[in-house]
Amino acid sequence: MSANANTFRNNALGFKRLPLEEHNPGFTFSGPIDLPRKIFGPFAYSGRSRTFFFAAYEYNTLLDTAFIDTFVPLKQNPLFPLPAPTIPDAVQTERATAPTLAETVAPFISGLSTPSRNNIFTLRIDHAFNDLHNGSALYQLGRLSNLNQFTGGDRLAESLQARTRNTDAISYSDNYVFSPRLVNQARIQFSRLTPAVEARGGAKPVAIIDIDVPIAGTNGSDSHTLVAGSSTIGAT
Repeated sequence: MSANANTFRNNALGFKRLPLEEHNPGFTFSGPIDLPRKIFGPFAYSGRSRTFFFAAYEYNTLLDTAFIDTFVPLKQNPLFPLPAPTIPDAVQTERATAPTLAETVAPFISGLSTPSRNNIFTLRIDHAFNDLHNGSALYQLGRLSNLNQFTGGDRLAESLQARTRNTDAISYSDNYVFSPRLVNQARIQFSRLTPAVEARGGAKPVAIIDIDVPIAGTNGSDSHTLVAGSSTIGAT
């Protein structure tokens, strides 16, 4: 069995395996803080033996794709237009029970890019006041936008939602050695977390449409719940 194998459904429809890639570039940079007088003038500073910095950045990207495989009505509602079917020749009439009216439907099959992108940045400055006293200042930033939870299926692209999470944190740690048995550490921190759900498919209201497609050669039907539009009401 191959981990790169296509799904049975994709093979049956003639679709190639959906792309899935992950990239995780980044860098680190560190050293003493040294501000030469020729450039910084009165703000010159030499911290070669006591003040150091460390910076790191990471960009984590997951390039994934969702597969939309559903049916859409051929008859359009001008107040809430839906995409045209991708296989218009495969028209079928719903199996409906009165008083429900049967509509003609056709397959709508499409791939949709659903990436997840995360930016992480860290900056730290360490300073030695003397042999017994030192301090560290730290700043951390995170920016996440995740579309990867979109499942596709009977959900159209306009129902796409992104989960975002922005984080910022600033902290300072101060250490003082009074004696071999007594060490004091004081810490202070401010942090902020802003999670949210953003509608990325537009501002249409949510529409849920039940579609029952007859199964050939049987009296049964294949039920689909088509979801169009987007809403973040009640999302966390």
